[in-house]
Amino acid sequence: MDKSSVAGEEILTTEVFDFIRLSYLLDFAKLPLLSLLETEGEPLRSLLARKQKMIDRLEKTRKIYEDESLILKQIRADTGPTDLNKLDIRLLCVLVRNISNVRMPKNGWIKKKMAADDTSEGADVLRIGDIRNNCHHLPSSARITKEKFDDIYPKLQQVPYVFCLAVCTYQSLTRWHKHWVKCTTPSGFCLFFVPLETSPLPVKGNKF
Repeated sequence: MDKSSVAGEEILTTEVFDFIRLSYLLDFAKLPLLSLLETEGEPLRSLLARKQKMIDRLEKTRKIYEDESLILKQIRADTGPTDLNKLDIRLLCVLVRNISNVRMPKNGWIKKKMAADDTSEGADVLRIGDIRNNCHHLPSSARITKEKFDDIYPKLQQVPYVFCLAVCTYQSLTRWHKHWVKCTTPSGFCLFFVPLETSPLPVKGNKF
């Protein structure tokens, strides 16, 4: 019997705790990505309407999946601020790459060709997408080994933070930073971790 589960329920081992913490931290990358889409005060729903032809093309070529198309329809129908809980990192990265004004990295939108010294916004989008793929293509969908956590966590701790400093407004950055600091230490995360609704991890197997 697997000692880490009882009657199909996960016990909060270190591997499970680290996985939950990593998934929460990954959600923090949503804000800077959305900031690249909502420039000059234009809400995402308005941008989606203006770029409908490109969205149709992305759906036709399966760059945007069927479940993501439904999410975008919900975003277009919403009023008020964009609900980040409806979006995931993969979809945001696809949108930034295809309908925003962000310039592509020096060597294009190919992770293997990205220059290590490329500090452009496009390069940071690639880095976040790569971190997201590493998080969501683990052997388990509920836990992470210490070795893998130690490999992913420093990148996740650095890239979204630097990225948000560069592109987010002062008001959103202040609110974002307060929660970010709590989540970057195990003890702080324990205080922060309450039964809040958060975006589920995207379907395993999809890459941006």
